[in-house]
Amino acid sequence: MKHLTLLLLAASINVSAVDLETCKSVSDSASKIMTIRQSGALMADLMGRSDSEIFQKLVIAAYSKPKYGSPKYIKRSIQSFSNDWYLQCVKAS
Repeated sequence: MKHLTLLLLAASINVSAVDLETCKSVSDSASKIMTIRQSGALMADLMGRSDSEIFQKLVIAAYSKPKYGSPKYIKRSIQSFSNDWYLQCVKAS
C-alpha cells in the first residue's frame, strides 16, 4: 500500500496546473460539441466553425457517437464524452 501511495504521488507531480487547465478547456469544449451534436446540428456546420485541429478532432469524435432522444441518455453521453477527453488529455500530459 505504501508503494502505491508513493507511485500515485509521483505520478501526480508530473501533471502541472497548466496541463490541468488545458485539459479542463478540452473537456469543456468536448461537452459543448457533444451538446450541439445531441441537439441534431449538422456536422458540416460545426466543422466550418474552426480550423483548430483539436476542435475538428472533437467534432469527428462526437459525430462518431450515437445521437440519443432521451434526456437521460443525452446527459450521460455528454458527460461521458467530456470525461473521456479529459482523461485522454491528462494521460498525454
